[in-house]
Amino acid sequence: MGKTKNIRTKKIKTNILVKNLPNLLTLVRLILVLPLIAFATVITYTLNRDFGVTIAFLVLFIITFIASMITDFLDGYYARKTKQVSDFGKLWDPIADKFTTVVALILLVIMNASPLWLVAVLILRDIAVDGFRVIMAKHGIDVSAKKMAKLKTLVLSISIPAMLFVLLILISINYAQSNSLNGSNPYLKFTANNALYSHLLSIPLMVALVFSLISGFQYFRSIKKYIKFNPFKYSHIDVEIKKAELKNSNEDLRINLNKHRNNKNHTDEVDTKEPTIVFEEKDYKRD
Repeated sequence: MGKTKNIRTKKIKTNILVKNLPNLLTLVRLILVLPLIAFATVITYTLNRDFGVTIAFLVLFIITFIASMITDFLDGYYARKTKQVSDFGKLWDPIADKFTTVVALILLVIMNASPLWLVAVLILRDIAVDGFRVIMAKHGIDVSAKKMAKLKTLVLSISIPAMLFVLLILISINYAQSNSLNGSNPYLKFTANNALYSHLLSIPLMVALVFSLISGFQYFRSIKKYIKFNPFKYSHIDVEIKKAELKNSNEDLRINLNKHRNNKNHTDEVDTKEPTIVFEEKDYKRD
């Protein structure tokens, strides 16, 4: 009996773990954002100072990024296998993707591997979609990622580590050709003055941008009917304020009107009284 209970208990714990595994993987991806930020910060400060440190932390960044993408794949796999789609996963899974990719995209801009305008549009789109998702959740609309958004995430998941790997090769070549770990970085000098290089390297990001804008429009279309924006009309708060002001104004007008009526009635009462004639007796002397 004791062994049977232990086996049943283990099975129950295993089932609970499998069912909660997608959420746990999402949580792991959120935590992995912190070391990514730390590695990117070190790379930023050593990129033109110490090639060896830059290479080491770039390798760590790539490994951590790939690990985060693997957990994303496992997250979706187990969610489909167990058919357990939670509200936590719907909301935080895309947010974890955004945090991870935004850190990597900013690093690409810092390393002159991607134009600023491209990364800025991708980030602004994500901010707008986050706002759309809040409105969707408020009105009970499904906030799970659209197909185009998933394609965008897939393209970014493949292209970002590939671009970082190319950067690693270029920096390693410069490191091997340099006489010391310190000094000027020929890689930075080349990329800083070569916009064509960054645009060619960012072609996969441009493909992701197309998917990103299409999915952003799909999200907007889902909440368009809930957005009632007209700059020439008062907002709901302004209307309530105007109603309160009008009510107070009407109350003041009513009070003044009553005062005026009372004063008028009092004046009428005074005017309707008959005048009192007082005859004074006087002594008249005859001439």
